[in-house]
Amino acid sequence: MTVLGMLAWCAAAVSLWLGARRYEGAVARAYRWLAAGAALYCSGLVVQGILGGTLNPAPGLSFTDLPPLLALAAIAVGIAMLTMAEREVTSSPQEGSAGSVLPGLADGYVMAVALLVIGWSTLFSAEFHRSGERPGTFLLALVHPLADLAVLGALLPMVTTAWRRVALPYLSLLAVAVGDALAVGQRVLGGHLGVVGQLMPVVAALLLGAAPWRMTEGFGTSWTRRTASSAAATVIAVLAACVATLVVIGNGLAGAPAAGIALVIAGGAGVLVLAARVFMLVRENLSVLGIWRESSRSLRDLANRTSDVVLVCDLDGVVRYASPAVEDYGYPPGTLTGRRLLDFVHPEDRPAVLASVRLALGGYAEGAEGFDGLEGSGRFPVRVRAADGTWRHVESTLLRYQAPGEHVQMLVTARDVSDQVALRQQVNHLTFHDGLTGLPNRAYVEERARDVLRDAAVAARTGVIFLDLDRFTAVNDSVGHGAGDLVLAQAARRLRAVVPVHDTVARWGSDEFAVLVENAGGAQEVAEIAERLAGAVGGEPFRVAGQQIALTASVGVALADVDPPGLVLRNADVAMSRAKDAGGDRVEVYAAHMHADVVRRLEIVSDLKQAIG
Repeated sequence: MTVLGMLAWCAAAVSLWLGARRYEGAVARAYRWLAAGAALYCSGLVVQGILGGTLNPAPGLSFTDLPPLLALAAIAVGIAMLTMAEREVTSSPQEGSAGSVLPGLADGYVMAVALLVIGWSTLFSAEFHRSGERPGTFLLALVHPLADLAVLGALLPMVTTAWRRVALPYLSLLAVAVGDALAVGQRVLGGHLGVVGQLMPVVAALLLGAAPWRMTEGFGTSWTRRTASSAAATVIAVLAACVATLVVIGNGLAGAPAAGIALVIAGGAGVLVLAARVFMLVRENLSVLGIWRESSRSLRDLANRTSDVVLVCDLDGVVRYASPAVEDYGYPPGTLTGRRLLDFVHPEDRPAVLASVRLALGGYAEGAEGFDGLEGSGRFPVRVRAADGTWRHVESTLLRYQAPGEHVQMLVTARDVSDQVALRQQVNHLTFHDGLTGLPNRAYVEERARDVLRDAAVAARTGVIFLDLDRFTAVNDSVGHGAGDLVLAQAARRLRAVVPVHDTVARWGSDEFAVLVENAGGAQEVAEIAERLAGAVGGEPFRVAGQQIALTASVGVALADVDPPGLVLRNADVAMSRAKDAGGDRVEVYAAHMHADVVRRLEIVSDLKQAIG
C-alpha cells in the first residue's frame, strides 16, 4: 500500500506541474507550490519505506516527519495563493485593508482551536490514556494531526470565498488529516495501520492531482458573493466553537467535582450566548448587504430601460459598463467595454470633459484619499463620435459612483440633443444671414463690428467698405424682381470671391453690400479691395433669363483709425452716397467734409420746408 501511495503522490506532482502550464501569473505559481507539496509527500513515503514501513519507529520526532510537515506548509501556501488570485479578479478598495484581513484570521483561529478541542476530546484523549505515555511524548506523536487541524481551520475562510479553486486541495488536506488521525495509535503503540488509514493518502493524492484540470467557470466571483461566503465562514467557525464548547461542558460535567459544575456551566453558557450574538450580527450584515446589492441591481435595471446612454467608467476613463442605449449610436453594448471614454469625445471638447471630471470627483480624479463624503456632479455639452463616424451633440452628466465592493467609479449619462442643436444653429443662421444670398446680414455686421472695434489696437487696422449697385431699380422694372434676385445672388458670389476669407462680406439691405476688413495693412490695402469690388461688379455683365445686364457699383470706404471707431459704418455709408451722387461707378474714401456736406444739405432742405410752410 505504501508503494501505491508513492505512485499516487508522484502522479499528483506531475499532474499539478503540467496543469500549471494552463495558467499564468499567481495561479500558475500556486499550482507549482501544490506540486511541490505532492512531491514532498511522495518523498516522505519513500523515506518511510526505507526505514521499514513504520511512521515513527522511535518515540518523538525523526527525519521521517519532516517531508510531510513541509508538504503541509507548501500546500497551504498554494491554497492561499489561489485564493488571493481569485480575489484580485474583482478586488475592491477595502479588501487590501487590515479591516478585511483580520476577520478572516480570526475565523481561522477560532476554527483551528475548535477543531483541536474537538479532536482531543473525541479522538486523542482516549489514545493518550490507553498508551500510558508521558504528555510530552504523546504530544509529539500528535504533531501531524494537530498541524493538519490547525491548517484546515486557518484555511476554512479561504475555502468559503474561493471554493471553486481550492475545494479539491482542501479536501485533499482533509483526507490527509483523517489518515494522520487514524495513524496516531500506530505511532504510539506500534502495529499496522488499518485499510482506511492506508487509503487516505491515495485519496488525498488523487484529489490534489485533479485540482488544475477541473472546470474553471466562475473564477472571479463577485464581491457580494465573497462577502456572503465570508459570513458563511464566520458562521461555520462559530458553530465549530459551539460544538467544542458543548464537548468541553460534557467532559467537565462528567469529571468535574460538584463545586466546579457551576463554573463549567456558567463559562460554557457565556460562550454559547456570545455565539448566538455573533449569529445575529451576521444575519444583520447579510440583510444590509442584500439591500445594497438590490440598489445596485435597480440602477442597472433603470439604465437598461432609459433611452439615455448610461456608462460606468473607472477613474482612468475605461468603460466598464454600457447600457443598451448605445445601440442608438451604432455600438453594440459589449463592444464598448474596455475602451477609453475620451476616444469617443471630439478633440476640441476633451478639455471641458476633463474639467467636469475634476469637478465631479475632486481629489479622486488625482488619486487623493479621504473623500468618502464627497459628492459632486458635472454637467456639460460634448460631441461624441457615432459608429458611422459622425459627431453627435449630447448633454452629459458625470457623477461619482461606487457599487458594492468596487472601486470609486464614474457614472456618465448622455442624452442626444443633436436635433435641438441643429434647430438652434438653423435659427441662429437665419437670424444673422441673408436668405437670398447666403451672406451674413446687417445684424451680423453691426455685432461683429462692435466686437472688433472694441479693442483700439485692432480698430486701428480695420476698414469698412459699402457698395451699392447703380441703377438696380431699372433691372427690377425691366426683367422683374425674380431676375433681380438672381442678379443680387450673382453679385454676392463675385464680391465674396475677391475678398480675403477672413474678412466679412454681408448684404446690408436691398442692393447694398458691406465688407468688414480686419487686420488690414493700411488704407491702401482697404482701397485696393474696394477697387477690386467695383471691378468685380462692372467687369462683365450679369446673365439672367437669357439677357446680359451690365451694372456698375458705387463704393464708399471708411477707416476706423481716422474717426471714432463707432462711426466707421456711418462714414462708409456717407462715402458710398457721395460716390453715387457723383454719378456712380467710382470709389470714394471718406473725408470729414463729406459728413459736413451732408449735414449742410439737410439743413438747407429743412430751411426750405419751413419757408414753404
